Amino acid sequence: MTRSDPSSVDVALDRQVDPVADAEKYRRVLLGLVGDRDPAQVQAELADDLDAMVREAGAHLRTRPAPGEWSVLEVLAHILDAEITSAARYRWILAQ
Repeated sequence: MTRSDPSSVDVALDRQVDPVADAEKYRRVLLGLVGDRDPAQVQAELADDLDAMVREAGAHLRTRPAPGEWSVLEVLAHILDAEITSAARYRWILAQ
């Protein structure tokens, strides 16, 4: 699946996928968002991408670009929350 493949883009844009009820479709959503890039490289570049996003937003960190979309600050908070949750889950898995 590559970023240029229209079906992967359509799947990646499907935000209604239930990760529990349809794990395979959810996996395809995530891979569609990464496209043909190496997931490890995407993760390695995240800090720089977030830094650039904050710099570009400047004084508009709290401004939502459109109704129903998230502000830069909300995106950052979501990523931080996901990182904390994932770290806890990793520890719980290792403890079991």
